[in-house]
Amino acid sequence: MSAAIIQILILVFASYVMATRGIARTFVLVYVPSLIFFFLTPPLNLPGIPDLTSGSAVGYPVLFMALSKWKEVSRVRWGMFDLLIALMMLPPTISVMSNNTLWDGVGRTGELFFNWLMPYFMARVALHDADARRLLLKVACICTITLGCMAAVEARLRPYFVSRAMEQLHIAETANNQVFSRYGLMRAQTSLGHPIDLGNCALLLGTVILVLTPITGRRWNERLIIAGILGAGAMVVGSVSFTGLSATAFAFILMYAFSRPRLGSYAVLPAVVVLMIVLVSTMSYQLNKQIPEERPTDEADASIWARDKVVQDSWVPMQSSGPFGGGQYLNTKEIGIGTGQGSVDNSYILFVLQFGWVYLTMWIILALFIGIKGGQTLALTRTPSERIPVAAILAGIVATFLAMYTVWFGFVYSILLVVLFGAFATMSQLLAERNASPMASPAPIAPPRGYPMMR
Repeated sequence: MSAAIIQILILVFASYVMATRGIARTFVLVYVPSLIFFFLTPPLNLPGIPDLTSGSAVGYPVLFMALSKWKEVSRVRWGMFDLLIALMMLPPTISVMSNNTLWDGVGRTGELFFNWLMPYFMARVALHDADARRLLLKVACICTITLGCMAAVEARLRPYFVSRAMEQLHIAETANNQVFSRYGLMRAQTSLGHPIDLGNCALLLGTVILVLTPITGRRWNERLIIAGILGAGAMVVGSVSFTGLSATAFAFILMYAFSRPRLGSYAVLPAVVVLMIVLVSTMSYQLNKQIPEERPTDEADASIWARDKVVQDSWVPMQSSGPFGGGQYLNTKEIGIGTGQGSVDNSYILFVLQFGWVYLTMWIILALFIGIKGGQTLALTRTPSERIPVAAILAGIVATFLAMYTVWFGFVYSILLVVLFGAFATMSQLLAERNASPMASPAPIAPPRGYPMMR
């Protein structure tokens, strides 16, 4: 009952904000907090249409009222990147339709619409609105500070206090009831359901703060900004996730490289290509690696062993996956993935097993497109206050591509990644439009009301 009340309240609040304030405010005030804190709330069954989740509870009002807010939508100039994002829905839909039931296909299409296309669309619209950007920065900081405090409590004082309290109140349904610990710390998961997701969300929420601070005229020494960055740090430390820590360190290296004048615009595509080569080489190494039958006792060795075993156990099923994979349901025991965890801790393997080689190919095309478009966008920047946000969002996206190699795709972080796709597409569009005007002037380093290009 509690879960149903939560979903209905989100639906009512989203409907009100959508009707009175529009798409951008609905995204900022309702969608983002609901995603962060109520993603694990059980869905409310709706006969004949996709279930009511925290995502669809916001998505339905946006979908049905979008035409009444056409002025917001008309600001977005749709292009090839948007088309590619939309086409990414096709392989999973075809896979489920051909391997499972018709209703499974309808359900998967609805899930993709509300967890892939809708957040992308809302982010595209929201980033066009200067006031919405300033509000989003505040909301992101508040959410990150809250999660950081929760993570600190769960890591040392009261393990799983938040997640278990949410379960007891019947407003969350965690997918994992194991107790995780590493190096003397309990691995926090807060409202996100898994420590790895907490670490990845720290990277992505931190990226949002780094992107929005310069373009909204805020300064790095403001208390809210500092607290937000510290909150992201507490999240990634509290997760004690090798994935999150590695991706965060990689993101800082990339951001430094991408923000270099005369270098950054040439570095994005090579960084993407090199990352692809490294991941393929790593998988080849793992396939030929001799690993013990029993899980090692050392924490780091155990984590590496689990990933090695996933790769080796998955290779034969991957070869027989075909263009569109095995469909919605993946039985890890049936295909012989024997880590004892019941999961495939590698998004790229998961893509092939479930939805086939066509879907993985489309992810490769998407990454290359971002590499090309990212370099072009960095070339359009004129000042550090423009270059740093673009460098930050590209670094966050590419670092998440690295993180996806060691984690299941489908947590909150996967939706936040789609939000970053939308934000990047809008930033690219606004910079291109600004530079197309011969009278446009460079943006000041600390604009009082955001960049002229982004008003």
